[in-house]
Amino acid sequence: MKVYDLVTGEKVDLPSTGIQSGRYRLTQNCVLNGEVKLSRGTVLWRSGEGSASLTSEDQPDIRVPVRFTYSPLKSVSRSVVDLSIAAVVDGWSVDGNLRDLPSPILPSVLREHMEMMRPEPDLEQALASGQWDEVSVRPRLDMHYVPETLPVARAKRVQASAVEHLSQHSELWARRSISGVIPAKVLARVSEDDHAIYENIVFARLLDGCARWLDGRISEVRAIKDGQRIAMQLEKGDERHRLLTSRICALWGRAWFSEAEDSHATLDTLDRLERMRAHVERLRRSGVYTRIPRSARVPIALRPTNIFQYDKRYRELRPFWDALVNARAREKISESVRYEVLAARQAAFLRYVLLLILYALRDMGATEVGSSGRQHRVGPWDLEIDAERPGEVRIMIRSRGKLLQERALVLLLTKEDEVVCRDPNRSLFYAEDLMAGGSITDEDQDPRVLNPFKFFAVERVRQVLEHDFCRIFLAQYPSAADRVPAGIRDKLSGLAGFVFKPHGDRLLVLPSSNISVSKLYGWVSDACVSHPEADAQLRYAIGLGQWLVRCRSCGVNASEKDMSADELALRLVCPKCRLETTVKTLPARSMTSHYVGGRSGFEFCGGVEVKLPGISEE
Repeated sequence: MKVYDLVTGEKVDLPSTGIQSGRYRLTQNCVLNGEVKLSRGTVLWRSGEGSASLTSEDQPDIRVPVRFTYSPLKSVSRSVVDLSIAAVVDGWSVDGNLRDLPSPILPSVLREHMEMMRPEPDLEQALASGQWDEVSVRPRLDMHYVPETLPVARAKRVQASAVEHLSQHSELWARRSISGVIPAKVLARVSEDDHAIYENIVFARLLDGCARWLDGRISEVRAIKDGQRIAMQLEKGDERHRLLTSRICALWGRAWFSEAEDSHATLDTLDRLERMRAHVERLRRSGVYTRIPRSARVPIALRPTNIFQYDKRYRELRPFWDALVNARAREKISESVRYEVLAARQAAFLRYVLLLILYALRDMGATEVGSSGRQHRVGPWDLEIDAERPGEVRIMIRSRGKLLQERALVLLLTKEDEVVCRDPNRSLFYAEDLMAGGSITDEDQDPRVLNPFKFFAVERVRQVLEHDFCRIFLAQYPSAADRVPAGIRDKLSGLAGFVFKPHGDRLLVLPSSNISVSKLYGWVSDACVSHPEADAQLRYAIGLGQWLVRCRSCGVNASEKDMSADELALRLVCPKCRLETTVKTLPARSMTSHYVGGRSGFEFCGGVEVKLPGISEE
């Protein structure tokens, strides 16, 4: 069966094993496990177990086995990452302008999760009251009798079949007498306490459920705490350039975060949850829990037994059992609904990445073209965003209708395996890293992870866009117009020889800050009245040459003393932020961009840093 591989961008045969959830898109209508209809273009998810089967509508008799890669257990219920992504894009229109964008970090929905949630306060009170400890150390028991061979002196009750049993086992005789057999041992009835009664099994499984609940909540609150910690460090640290710090702080400053109040609430909640988790774990290591087999299960609906009705200790367990049952019920949905949930998550992640792209374009000084939110102008280039296909956002860069660069952002919900994308024009991003051991805010983790807990998500996307534009600039420097009539060459070079330089039938256009762009465009229009093709080429060449004159970081134009440009090289330094850009064409094309006097690297410069060596002359 042929599928579309999002990572490679090619149609391939569906692998029989090792299929990563969310990586492949169907190229035909199929049926999953004989019941879920999947239309062409649907992403193939692992919605249940690790194995499944696909049936093509064209060949209903042929089942194709599907075996997904292993990943840590994760229910279909949304994680705090999923919730935060959905909250960011909820109510946001992609068609909106670049000036009205919601903050992509730490949405207000996280406030609900940094506080104690139902039924956690009640659980905290129940644990503090000691009632659960009472059940653990002094549980209700049942008594049953089991047959056991014991010495006569120890046998308090004998089995009804003791005589028959003795007649069949002479090794139990002490001796024979005239009246009969004198036994040494006899089959006795021995009473045993039975801990595994129905009510105690409920208690044990309730402890298991509480442990899972608290583990999830602790992970959520820790993630929020780490996000708050990083936010507070941003303004106080000097390990980043001031403009990068300013851009990041502007994002979280628009979010809900309040340093003193919210940090205290989060720490308090985390402390209470961890104390409850430790208490539950103590109950699972001792008492009646250890007497209950792990395999012992009970139906979801509790029976109204006398113990549950009249024993106060056990009666108090019911509300917590019902709460956990309701939580599990939300997870136990049909496979078709699971697909709908996963598709909704992916759609939300795609919209979230679109938001990051628009933020990056805004910071890059882009202007919108039209009202769709999908077309923009950056320097001399037209940029178009295509987000119509699941799991993929395509960014096309054009000039005068000609496609110069197509970038595909491949979007997967979870990183559950190491995947290498070898296509230089495809960038792989994840919403969540399941291989990171629960840490979702550590800056040392995979930079391809984008979510509201990643403060540098906008900068990561901007880095991709900046590199694409810089590659185009580098490949075309010095900008030139081909087959320009001699009269036009002579006229323009006479007006500004340091900008327009004849080179055979070509006219080179070098960057300059001495003459305004509008004046250069006016000269070109006057000189190319009867030559629209030359006019279009020269306008593009001017736009290309002037693109770097306006600082990519702060938007300030470089002065003539801050730059030098000729056919072989270009160097300029922003007079305000000191962003230095160097372009060389020989011996190999290269381009670097970083702040003067500061450290290099993404951590200091953010998305504006560029390092493009080794692009050879054609």
